[in-house]
Amino acid sequence: MRISRQTRHWIALIGLWTLVAAVAWIVSVQGFLVLMAPSGGWRFPSVALVTVTAVDRDPDNQLTDSVTVQEGDQERSLRMLKAECREIRAEDEIWILNNYWAGGLRPDQFRLSPQRLLMEYPEPLLLLAFWGIWRVRKAQARERQKELERPRTVWRDEFYRRAERFARDEGEPKP
Repeated sequence: MRISRQTRHWIALIGLWTLVAAVAWIVSVQGFLVLMAPSGGWRFPSVALVTVTAVDRDPDNQLTDSVTVQEGDQERSLRMLKAECREIRAEDEIWILNNYWAGGLRPDQFRLSPQRLLMEYPEPLLLLAFWGIWRVRKAQARERQKELERPRTVWRDEFYRRAERFARDEGEPKP
């Protein structure tokens, strides 16, 4: 089964607009969480390679645990998600992503992964989706232009030729 170019364009547009809607949803939820945070402050996001020295399970906190790490010469205490802390052991070297908002509602650090990077910073993906929409629209316009420039072919069958033989002349009176 062969899918036409126009159908592929529409499928691409639907997929890209769905991606734009998903990114808009993620950004709005992040904005809502920042607005609802009781305290905190903005900071520049960064990535660091650290060595884990200890993982402290916090039974009182439902969302995060404390992880002590060694970054270069200094020791830091990180607040990370419990699910991420379960996978971490002492003496592991991990990459961490510092959150753009340091506050009490969300973790201050995350374990760096492509999924986490896209979830925390989806704006480049949004720009890429808009660029894709622009390209698909441009391709659709080119296809429409080609279609308009193509000479129109009218196919006539034998019926029309036979009917022309019996056609009235313009000067002939109507019966």
